[in-house]
Amino acid sequence: MMLQALGLLAFATVALCQSYAYTGTISLTQDEFCNFNNILHSQCDKQFESYLRQNPSLKKCSDSSPMFSNRCQSSYEVGTTSTTSQNEALSSNTVDEATEPTTIPDVKFPADDETIEIPPATNVSYSRKIIDFSLRLFQTAFPKGSPGNYILSPVMVQTLLSYLNDGASQATRQEMKTILQLSTNDLKQIRDVFQPTSEHYPKYKLDVASQIFKSPQIELLPGFQDSLSRNKVPMQEMDFTNPRIAASEINHWVNITTREKITSIIDERSLDPATQLMLLNAIYFNGTWLYSFNNTVRDTFHLGGNKQHPCNMMTLSQKLRYGYTGPNEDDQKLLWVELPYNGDEMSMILLLPANRFKLDEELLNFKISDLENILAEIEKNNKGKIKVKLPVFKAESEISLVKPLQQVSPSHT
Repeated sequence: MMLQALGLLAFATVALCQSYAYTGTISLTQDEFCNFNNILHSQCDKQFESYLRQNPSLKKCSDSSPMFSNRCQSSYEVGTTSTTSQNEALSSNTVDEATEPTTIPDVKFPADDETIEIPPATNVSYSRKIIDFSLRLFQTAFPKGSPGNYILSPVMVQTLLSYLNDGASQATRQEMKTILQLSTNDLKQIRDVFQPTSEHYPKYKLDVASQIFKSPQIELLPGFQDSLSRNKVPMQEMDFTNPRIAASEINHWVNITTREKITSIIDERSLDPATQLMLLNAIYFNGTWLYSFNNTVRDTFHLGGNKQHPCNMMTLSQKLRYGYTGPNEDDQKLLWVELPYNGDEMSMILLLPANRFKLDEELLNFKISDLENILAEIEKNNKGKIKVKLPVFKAESEISLVKPLQQVSPSHT
């Protein structure tokens, strides 16, 4: 069966978790709660204690396990007394300190009353696995030696494949887990995270949409159909044997979904008539900078060596969060600068080579620890005066991910 998966980006950014409510069986650890809800490590204890106060049905069922649940298997709920006393002490301290009120997000679980047992926290957190996969796929798919721009959203790839996971055979499902390096619960959380609403982020416009085009010649497994229905992914029958009409309808969906930022991704010559299933997703982001750039001016952009190109440049002089990667000050690899959007909840992180024209080399050597250090430095909120000059640019990429996805599997590293 011919299957195609396409991801579109009108603009790529980091999506934060939204609040949820669930009334079925809840089983979770403190680490799972904080990782899933994107709570900073420094706030994790306080937020989780507050969540327990708001949900008194959650008890610690055993001293030997970090798991909390509203339906403990044993009638003897060990550790409940100590947890309650800690909550009361924290509540008293919170009132005395008169701290600002904190909104505690709910935890997302399935829409039905099915029990989901989130395993105890391991040494590798959910967020770290996401970052690790994203970096591996980015570097593996990186077009070495290409002079053009390159854009890829690994999380969107994970989202598409997570839809397939529910309807796949056991062998295929295990292979996907190996490649994605994520558990079934992780895949569910990926889909859930990419459903932010304007109520949570009124200063931004962030839309994520998915679409399935299916040949009338095939029938989908019930598990796959249930997954699409549960995740509100529309499905439309498509006659791929008529490439002209199929390409036109697919491009129309792309054009509407990306607010006309991407008008076409496929033509009838590149559409295989043997295709039976096509999965698409698109992400659209529209936000304004927290600090406005000056009007663009004509300047020179250096491409490498003696190559130069005139282009429109925008400039910003501001106190920003920035720093360097590398083992020490004498061996700096990349300069990073954070450009926050209005509201300071989402941002773009720029990476520039400390040694001019070494960007490709440094990106391929970039490690997950480098990114974690950058995020840790941003959390410290230390700012310094810096001048940023950026060219006005447009990035388009057409990438086959078949081999890169095979290569990011741990068995290939």
